[in-house]
Amino acid sequence: MRFTPFVMVILAGLAGYAGFVAGHHRPSFTRSRLPPPPALGSRDAELDKQIYLTTRQLIGSARWQQAVEDAKLNDEGTVQAFVEVEQLHLSPVEKEALMQRLRVVQAMARRAMGGEKYIWQRRRPFIDYGGQSCVIDIQRFLTSWSYPSGHTVRAYALALALSKLYPEHRAAFLAKAHQFAESRVICGMHWASDIKAGEAFATRLMETVAP
Repeated sequence: MRFTPFVMVILAGLAGYAGFVAGHHRPSFTRSRLPPPPALGSRDAELDKQIYLTTRQLIGSARWQQAVEDAKLNDEGTVQAFVEVEQLHLSPVEKEALMQRLRVVQAMARRAMGGEKYIWQRRRPFIDYGGQSCVIDIQRFLTSWSYPSGHTVRAYALALALSKLYPEHRAAFLAKAHQFAESRVICGMHWASDIKAGEAFATRLMETVAP
C-alpha cells in the first residue's frame, strides 16, 4: 500500500532532513550522544506535528496493518524478521550462530540508547495530540520516552550488522530497517524526528563494532 501523496511528500523529505524535531522534553546536554530536539514551537516541531496528524489517515490501511504487525514483534521476533529478509542459504547451525550474534547486537543497542531516552524524557505523539495508536497495551507507554526511537535503533543496528556480514544484501537490510522505523511513526508511537535520531544513533554505534 502506498502512502497518500501528502504523506509521501512529507516522509520523503525526511531522508535528507538534518534537524531534530522537538516535542515536550526535558533539556539536558550532559552525557548525550545526540543533539537535543529543538525548542517546542519551532518550525521543525510543527513539521513533526503535521506528520503525526497526517499519518492518522492511514488507520485501517494495509500499511497500518503492517505497522501493527511490526509492533507485535518481541526482540527474538525482530531478529528473526531481519535474518529472513534475504535468502542467505544458511545451515541450521550457521543460522543459529547468526541469530545469536544478532541477539548480542540488539541487546547492546538497547542498552546504549536507554540512557538517551532518560536524558531527554520526550513524550510520545499520542500523549500530546491524542489520536489512535496501533499498540494495544498503551498504558505502559504513558511513562516511557520517545527520543530516540528504540525500535529504530535496534532495527538499524541489526541491518548494519548484517550488512557488514553480507554486503551484497545491504540495500535489502536497510530497506527493512526503514520499514520497521517508519512503522513507528505510522503507529503513532514516535515523532518522525525520533526515528531520524534513532538511525543516526545506530549508525554511530555500529561504526565502533567489528563485523
